[in-house]
Formats: sequence, structure tokens, C-alpha cells
Amino acid sequence: MASLRQVKVGKIMIGGGAPVVLQSMTNTDPLDADATTNQALKLAHAGCEIVRITVPNMDAVAVTREVRRRLGDLPLVADVHFDHKVALAVAPYVDKIRLNPGTLRGQVEVSEVAKALLDHGTALRIGSNSGSLPNPKDPDPIAKQLCDAVEVWVKRFEDAGFFDIVVSVKATSPVMTLQANHMASKRFEYPLHIGLTEAGTVSSGSVRSAAVLGALLAQKIGDTIRVSLAGDPLAEIPVGLNILRSLGLRPEGGRVIACPTCGRSRIDVAKYAKLIEEAFPDDPRVIAVMGCEVNGPGEAKMADVALVGSVDGAVVYRGSKAVFRGAVEEAVRMVGAGAGTGTGAGTGAGAGAGAGVGSEMSGLVVKAVCFDMDDTLYPESEFVLGGLAAAGAVLDARFGRKDGFETFCKVHDEHGPWRIFDLGLAEMGILVEPDLIAALVQAFRYHLPNVRPFPDIPELLQSLKNRDVKLALITDGDPKIQRAKWSALGLDHFFDVAVFTGDINGQPFPKPAFEPFKVAFANLGVDHSQIAMVGDNPAKDFPVPESLGWHTIRTAFAQGYHRDAFDGRKKQTTVNSVQKLKDVLMALTTPQDNPAKH
Repeated sequence: MASLRQVKVGKIMIGGGAPVVLQSMTNTDPLDADATTNQALKLAHAGCEIVRITVPNMDAVAVTREVRRRLGDLPLVADVHFDHKVALAVAPYVDKIRLNPGTLRGQVEVSEVAKALLDHGTALRIGSNSGSLPNPKDPDPIAKQLCDAVEVWVKRFEDAGFFDIVVSVKATSPVMTLQANHMASKRFEYPLHIGLTEAGTVSSGSVRSAAVLGALLAQKIGDTIRVSLAGDPLAEIPVGLNILRSLGLRPEGGRVIACPTCGRSRIDVAKYAKLIEEAFPDDPRVIAVMGCEVNGPGEAKMADVALVGSVDGAVVYRGSKAVFRGAVEEAVRMVGAGAGTGTGAGTGAGAGAGAGVGSEMSGLVVKAVCFDMDDTLYPESEFVLGGLAAAGAVLDARFGRKDGFETFCKVHDEHGPWRIFDLGLAEMGILVEPDLIAALVQAFRYHLPNVRPFPDIPELLQSLKNRDVKLALITDGDPKIQRAKWSALGLDHFFDVAVFTGDINGQPFPKPAFEPFKVAFANLGVDHSQIAMVGDNPAKDFPVPESLGWHTIRTAFAQGYHRDAFDGRKKQTTVNSVQKLKDVLMALTTPQDNPAKH
């Protein structure tokens, strides 16, 4: 049954009636602060509420201290084995320690750890796994052995005056895990961390974990969960969230129903169902994807919106009414037009370029605007063309080839900004050698940029400054390159702060890391609800701002490299011109009359 005690882990409460908490663990090198921080932030952005990291030795303690600084208030757990002194050293920098009881050799060490935890307000998880039971030949059932092993150490910490404890009993066997947790829920009053240890791959482990966690949570057993899968821990989060959502322990979101397909299917149901599911993870609507007229819209009547394959492509239904007929890709965009609303009326990216200010923005006054730089303040293609010209000059100097720039431009137009030099050299019949590629890349990156803002951008920035709106720049990339672009644009006098993500206190924090937005916020002096973020790349520019409650505006300008990127974030307003961007920002920064005053 639900635990009686409640334990505080950073800003999160576990047990005692608190919502079930989702956890995961990084698998990065414990001595790599950058990799560990970035993976922890990705986990948090995906929905993970507590992140555990490995702390194997004293060298890792120093890294943990830095990770703690970068993560802010994200609840952090240290996984400690073999040396209790590591637990003593890391306690000030984490919110909980997962301690292998075998690390402790007696009550003296227990008392030392307990004191350190109490001094720093750090919680403790005591767990046992079937693979590390003290006496493998014990005739008692595995479930009882697991609970007995935990109880010994719980009693020792209680004797030391420490009670901020979370317990766990896990096995590789689903049946043993169920039995052990049933027993633990009756024996311990502490919060219970549940999971299936060494569950397996994403495919098999997800099924095994869902069977165990679903069965326990349905009986109100378990206060915090982890889905332990082999590979990228980011794969664990959607599985855990779907388990919680299926049991009503999280608001329903991203629920996509789809027909099993047959020979009548007119569209790739699996492809588009997966695309929509990934694009709208927080959408409260039920979205149906049906292969043909037989299954849709009839079997999709209970859905808020349905995408149905047809002879001519696809039909989009809202209820029983067809609202669109045409190409499948456009139909998918129409599905996204109501993302996050439950009604089919919204301002997501699928609503189309030039969408107006959404209802979620009306009546609110923005006092600060953060801008991305590339393809937001100026056309990045200008920088690319300058770089291609510089690379062409290298070929002219080395081989007397005058056609380098023209060839590189042709490749760029045909294939986009990827592998330009490899493909261009091959087309010109020049041997592709590593040193030559390196020289071309160097010339491209570090040429003196000749870039200019989009027309009307200076006027827009001046209009915002006239309204006393604070302005910030947050830009990705090599800091030397980005600073050269910034200098060439001549816009710095409008801005209160410029954040170059490649160099924040000597460290790179590329978007969507939290740190660049944290720095901007600290320099703007306004509330999160009073900030708008303007950018072009939905995968990098908006995840953090939206999690913080900022307004988000996407620039889908004609020449932008990310103009066609599909994204279903529900809070975006999309514009296709600087004039429309100005219209949106002027509306957001205009004080609204409050009817309540009259």
C-alpha cells in the first residue's frame, strides 16, 4: 500500500500520498561533466523528475559538484558503491544517495554516513537486488530474502537517528519482483522505489517493465519508478510516462490510436502514427490514424481528430466532419493545428506560417524578448555563401581552379548545407583528401563575414526598445564565429545581454541545454511569464523556454534552413515574415486594458 512516510528529494516529495515520481540514470562517463550535465538536462526535458548519476570515486565527487552547479534545482541522486567515504564527500552536492549496503562495514560507518546525510538534508535509498543477496543458498523465498536484506540496513540507519529513507527490492524476474514488492509494501512504512532490474532491451524490457510496474501501481504499491532499459536512458522516459498515463497517474497526453493495418491501407499508418505521437507528446487530444475509409472515420469517432487514408491522399476529421482532403504531409500538419487545445484550434507549428497571436498569449504583456541569431535576425545563407567563396579561393590558390565557388553553390542548392566539400570536390574530379577538406572547412568557418540583418529587423528592435523591452541574444555555434557574425550585423547596441552558448564561463552549453536560458533570464530582471523567445529551430530554441513558461515564436522565413522542420509544440506562434513577427511582438508588448477596472 502507499507509504506512510514522506521523503524530500530536492524540490520533489516522495511517498505519503505525493504523486508517483519518474526517475532515470545517466550512462555517461562519470568524469565528463559536460556529457553528464547534457544528458541529465535531456532527461529532465523529456519528463524525468529525478536524475541519478554514477559517483564511483573521489575524482567523480568533484565532477558531481560541477554538475550540481549546472543543473540548478533538478533533483540529483548519487549512486555510490565500494567506498563509504565517497558518500560522505558527495552528500553536500546531491539530494539523495543510492548506497549499496555492502559498502558499509559496520555501525560506525553507518553513523558517519547518517550524520553527513542529516547535516546536508540528503535522503538515502537502501535497496537490494536478487543478484546481490548476501546468502545465495538461503532456503527462504527470494522475496523474503530481499526484504530481510533491506530491513537489516534500515534498522541500522534508524538506530543512527536517520529516517529520510527510500527502500527498493528488485529482481530480474517479474514474478519475484511482484512478490518482493507486495511483501515490502506491508513491511516498510518508507516510500517504495519500484522497478524491474536489468529489464532488457527497449522492446522486451518495456513490455516486462510495464507488466510489473502496471500491476504494482494499480494496487497503489510504489511511490517512485524507473524503467531500467539497456542503452540510451532517454528511451526510458516515454515508457515510464505512458505507464503512469495509462493508470491515470499523469494527465493523458500524446495518446494516438491506430488501426493494425491490412491490405486496404492507403497510407503508411505506422509511420504517421509514430510521427504524430512523437510530435505531440503533451497533447491532451485523442488522435486517430486509420489506413482507409473502412476503419475511419467510423472506428475513430471517439477521437478528437482523425487522419484517414484515402484514394487522393488523406482526410482529416474532427468528430464526424471532414475538415481537410489532400496530400498526406499537409494532412499531418492539419492534425497539428489543434495541438494542445483539445478542440482543434491552436497556434502550433501546424497552424501554418503567419498564424496570429494565440489565445494563450492574449492579455499578457511581454517585457523581454530573447532572439536566436541565425535565420532569425539575418539570413544564414549569407554567411554560407561567404564561406563557400572563401573555400573556392582555397581551390584557386592550390589548383588554379576558378569554378570552386560555383560548384559548391550548386551542390549546396541541390543537397543543402551538408557534405558540400566532399560532393563538390568529387564533381570537380579533385581527390578528396583529409587535409584539403580541413583547409576548406577552416576557410569556410573563419572567413570575415559580410552579413546584414533582415530588412526591417533594426526597425523592429528599435520599436521594442522604445517600449522599454529588454532584449537578449542566445546563439549556438563556435563562439569565435558567432561573435564575428554578431559584430558584422551591428545590432549589439539594441541588446541588454548576448549569450554565446559555445562559451559560458569557459564551457559549451549548446541549446537545448538549460544554462544559456538561465544566463539570459538572470540578466533580464523580469518574470518568466513576461519573456518571449524568437527562434527558427524547433528542436533547439523552444524546449527550455516552453518548460519555463516563456512565449515562443517561430520564424519560418522563406530562406531559413529549418523552415520546413516538422514540430508539434503547442505553444508556438509561427510567422513567415519580419512584418508578421513585428505584429506579434507589438501585440505582446502592448499593455492590455483590464475590464475588471471598469
